Amino acid sequence: MKLTLPRILLLGLLVNAAIAPALHAAPGSDISRGTAYAIALLGLVVIGLAIYLTLVIIQPEKF
Repeated sequence: MKLTLPRILLLGLLVNAAIAPALHAAPGSDISRGTAYAIALLGLVVIGLAIYLTLVIIQPEKF
Protein backbone atom coordinates (compact mmCIF):
# COMPACT_ATOMS: atom_id res chain seq x y z
CA MET A 1 0.00 0.00 0.00
CA LYS A 2 1.52 3.27 -1.11
CA LEU A 3 1.10 6.08 1.39
CA THR A 4 -0.04 9.19 -0.41
CA LEU A 5 -0.48 12.60 1.18
CA PRO A 6 -4.25 12.22 1.75
CA ARG A 7 -3.74 8.86 3.46
CA ILE A 8 -0.97 10.25 5.64
CA LEU A 9 -3.16 13.19 6.63
CA LEU A 10 -6.08 10.89 7.39
CA LEU A 11 -3.91 8.63 9.54
CA GLY A 12 -2.53 11.66 11.36
CA LEU A 13 -6.00 12.99 12.10
CA LEU A 14 -7.19 9.60 13.33
CA VAL A 15 -4.21 9.22 15.64
CA ASN A 16 -4.73 12.78 16.85
CA ALA A 17 -8.37 11.99 17.59
CA ALA A 18 -7.19 9.06 19.72
CA ILE A 19 -4.41 10.92 21.57
CA ALA A 20 -6.10 14.24 22.38
CA PRO A 21 -8.93 12.87 24.59
CA ALA A 22 -6.41 10.86 26.60
CA LEU A 23 -4.32 13.99 27.08
CA HIS A 24 -7.40 15.96 28.03
CA ALA A 25 -8.41 13.33 30.61
CA ALA A 26 -5.03 13.31 32.36
CA PRO A 27 -5.47 13.86 36.09
CA GLY A 28 -4.72 17.32 37.37
CA SER A 29 -4.84 18.95 33.94
CA ASP A 30 -6.67 22.22 33.51
CA ILE A 31 -6.30 22.55 29.75
CA SER A 32 -9.02 23.19 27.23
CA ARG A 33 -10.02 20.69 24.56
CA GLY A 34 -8.49 22.84 21.81
CA THR A 35 -5.18 22.97 23.65
CA ALA A 36 -5.19 19.19 24.07
CA TYR A 37 -5.71 18.71 20.32
CA ALA A 38 -2.98 21.26 19.55
CA ILE A 39 -0.49 19.50 21.84
CA ALA A 40 -1.31 16.12 20.30
CA LEU A 41 -0.94 17.53 16.77
CA LEU A 42 2.38 19.13 17.69
CA GLY A 43 3.59 15.79 19.03
CA LEU A 44 2.62 14.07 15.77
CA VAL A 45 4.48 16.70 13.74
CA VAL A 46 7.61 16.29 15.88
CA ILE A 47 7.52 12.48 15.52
CA GLY A 48 6.95 12.79 11.76
CA LEU A 49 9.89 15.17 11.35
CA ALA A 50 12.12 12.89 13.41
CA ILE A 51 11.25 9.91 11.20
CA TYR A 52 11.77 11.94 8.01
CA LEU A 53 15.13 13.31 9.12
CA THR A 54 16.27 9.85 10.19
CA LEU A 55 15.41 8.49 6.75
CA VAL A 56 17.22 11.39 5.05
CA ILE A 57 20.34 10.67 7.09
CA ILE A 58 20.21 6.91 6.48
CA GLN A 59 19.23 6.99 2.77
CA PRO A 60 20.27 10.37 1.31
CA GLU A 61 20.35 9.11 -2.29
CA LYS A 62 16.55 8.75 -2.31
CA PHE A 63 16.10 12.42 -1.54
